[in-house]
Formats: sequence, structure tokens, C-alpha cells
Amino acid sequence: MHPIIKITLRQHSKFFEPQLGELYSNLELQRLLLGANNEGQIDFKAWISRRSSDIYFRNIILNENELVGYVQFVDFHKNNKTGYLGICLREKFRNSGFGTQTLKLTFIDLKEQLKVRKVLLKVRKGNPAVFLYEKLGFERVGELKNEYYDGSKYWNVVIYEKFI
Repeated sequence: MHPIIKITLRQHSKFFEPQLGELYSNLELQRLLLGANNEGQIDFKAWISRRSSDIYFRNIILNENELVGYVQFVDFHKNNKTGYLGICLREKFRNSGFGTQTLKLTFIDLKEQLKVRKVLLKVRKGNPAVFLYEKLGFERVGELKNEYYDGSKYWNVVIYEKFI
């Protein structure tokens, strides 16, 4: 477990691309995150290029120099002030408070910068991060049956929401 000293959320920087590329290229993680389901679908350069058009994409940085992971907010509906949240942490930073701290900072950012009132999540059934989301007050509002194919089987996807 890592003692949390200070994390910051920063706009994307090429400096962290090697660590970010390693994180993004993990196929098992992609399957858990409802992303790629085979090696041929993993294209870091295309993915990072798409992030530049996202309304909110931040690197999570520890002690000014180490990438913890990333957080993103996509499909922002300007009139309704809602959108979908995604978070991904490097394995060594999971289950040690970084996710909680990141999401709390992200909620503040989203509320201040975009006036977001509600965030949504789509989570593959069985994803251990559900514990974090529920701890932070996300409410389960639905389930999509056989929604995501991971290359070998179909998974249900659970939808969560949280008013911030």
C-alpha cells in the first residue's frame, strides 16, 4: 500500500505517454473496462489522439512525477449537464485510496469547470471497482444484458449514476 502524499489531475502530457501506453495496452484491463477485446484493437496512438477531443481527460499524477492512471469524462450532454465517467489506475495503485481521492477531485473539477450535475458509469458485471463506486454514493440504475463481448463471452453491463 502506498501512503498518499498528493495526487494532482493534469491535462495530458507526452512525458507520461510511456506509462499511459503500457496501461492502455493491457488487454485484460481493456476487457474489464469494456474496451478492446483482442490485441488487434489496441492502438494507443489512435486512442490518445481521440482523448484530445474529449471534454475532460486528465492524467492522475503522484508527487509531481509518477503516473497513477487517468480519468475521463465523455459524451457530455451540455443541456442536461450529464456524461459518462471512466477511471483507470495502474495496478500498483489500486485498492489503496488513489481511486477515491481521484474521483473526489474529479467531481470538484467537473462541477466547477463544466457545471456537471450527474455522472454515469458503465461497468462490466464482476468488475471489482464496483465497491469504490458504491462507496462514493453511485447508485445502480440498470443492467444491460449480454452487452459486452470480451473475445470469448458476453458480459452484462451495470449502469450507475451519481448526482454531484
